[in-house]
Amino acid sequence: DDMVDSNTNRFYYVCHPQGGECEHVHFPIRDLAAAWDASKALEFTKYLHAEDIDKEANIIRVQQRLTDAIKCTISVYHSVLNPIKMGMEIHLNEGILLEPPTIGHSALLLLGMCNSCRLSILVQDEMMQEIVDGLAQGILSMQIENGAFRIEFGKA
Repeated sequence: DDMVDSNTNRFYYVCHPQGGECEHVHFPIRDLAAAWDASKALEFTKYLHAEDIDKEANIIRVQQRLTDAIKCTISVYHSVLNPIKMGMEIHLNEGILLEPPTIGHSALLLLGMCNSCRLSILVQDEMMQEIVDGLAQGILSMQIENGAFRIEFGKA
């Protein structure tokens, strides 16, 4: 009945229905998308109220579980950002991703961070603003003359 691994506080990605086993596996783009999606779901649940105290307690439990998983997921990725050059442009570290960093990774982290700040899951301070600005600048730096975008950082 839960979508978060209690050991890692991260979202499950592999479930084996026959054995009832679920596990978190390394899949960065899904991880980042899940954090953003969960922040949108959390935003929706803030408007839910139940007449029954047990149902209300369950809503609060789910909200806290989502909050913890979002915070954990975003902190894993935002703690290992790389500057692209001496400017503000940043992107995710290939070492943590175990795949080439793309604008998709940066965009999903940016969306998750912005919504999490808005929901007060993360503190919106000067450092957070610099990270958000740097991710946006990193994505914009990938735009080429015809308006299209290069996808992978470090590729010409």
